[in-house]
Amino acid sequence: MPYFEYIAADSGGNIKKGEMEATDRPAVIDFLKSEDLLVVKVTEKSSPLGKKILFNKKISYLDKINLTGNLATMLKAGVNLTTALEIIATESTNRHFQIVLNDLKFDVENGKSLSEGLGHYPKDFDKIFVNMIQAGEASGKMEESLARLNIQLKKEYSLISKVKNALIYPAVLIGGVLGVLVLIITFVIPKLVTVFASSTLKIPITTRILFGLARIASYKPVLTIIVLIIFIGICVFLIRLSVVKRALNRALFRLPISNSLLKNIELVRFCRTTGSLLGSGIPIGEALDIAASGMNLPIYKNIVLDAKDKIIKGVSLANAFRGTEKYFPGLLVSVINVGEKTGQLDKLLQDLADFYEEQADNTLKTLSSLIEPILLVIVGLLIGGMAISIIIPIYQLIGTI
Repeated sequence: MPYFEYIAADSGGNIKKGEMEATDRPAVIDFLKSEDLLVVKVTEKSSPLGKKILFNKKISYLDKINLTGNLATMLKAGVNLTTALEIIATESTNRHFQIVLNDLKFDVENGKSLSEGLGHYPKDFDKIFVNMIQAGEASGKMEESLARLNIQLKKEYSLISKVKNALIYPAVLIGGVLGVLVLIITFVIPKLVTVFASSTLKIPITTRILFGLARIASYKPVLTIIVLIIFIGICVFLIRLSVVKRALNRALFRLPISNSLLKNIELVRFCRTTGSLLGSGIPIGEALDIAASGMNLPIYKNIVLDAKDKIIKGVSLANAFRGTEKYFPGLLVSVINVGEKTGQLDKLLQDLADFYEEQADNTLKTLSSLIEPILLVIVGLLIGGMAISIIIPIYQLIGTI
């Protein structure tokens, strides 16, 4: 059974700390209450390795979609919040998610709001998520806010999935080709090197480079493959860092082939987030501030924050975006202007989000159709170049016989 660390207070206000073995967290809470102690905090104790694994565990989009959808349904059916959280935690297979839900249940039981509990996990639940829940609590329309948040999460997940699926083929193709090239350089070419070692033939520079790589790789083949795997692991780790992601986004935004896709994705994120927040009753200034925090490209974040400052000074949202047509198209500004005049800004922004998502999907299909032949040409040049570099000296050797 796992061990739990607890902090509790007795009737005299004295703080007591300790740890105990129990089946789960609620069992610890029940025991402390039976001892007439006020429970302050209960956390599961784990080994350093366990903590490291748990730290790396994340709450996925699907977990959040299930949380908002199931919570909205159960609250609408009359199930109280703590029971709903307990049911969702029981059905989840994500250990980290279960712990978070149990903590949220504990906070709610002790008089805190759900949004306050969510605020303790900024890495799992962003400002948009927390503020929409908070708005639902303030307005008494929690089910409606959860349903709106559920729709937003589903559409975001759909767009992210489309981008990832479009990258699967290029990634598999590049990985497969590089793997084959490494195996050829490590195990096949070294045998040719021994054949030409005593030869006086003038070998082309490309062949000499290939033979040099083969000598290095074949010195200790297993070590070479291990080093290569470690290198790939480091690259994957670096790509996941937020700093590196932002740098890659800025670089891709400058390329004509990917500029349109990233632009549409940012517009989708802005329109959907701002529309959802406004629909939940959050003031326009605060909504823009929260929306800016979710933008990936610094230029879009700065424009949204600048628009927020203008609104505070009394400028309308449409006028606040005028002059930024390079990043926020005239269509968006015009629709915002209509939305402000008709009082349907949140709905029109959601419609714009759907429009720009369709544009992003079309751009993604175009990019996919371009990337595939380009990759095939590059792969052909790599394999063809290697083949020529090997065949030329072989023909030269045959010619001397």
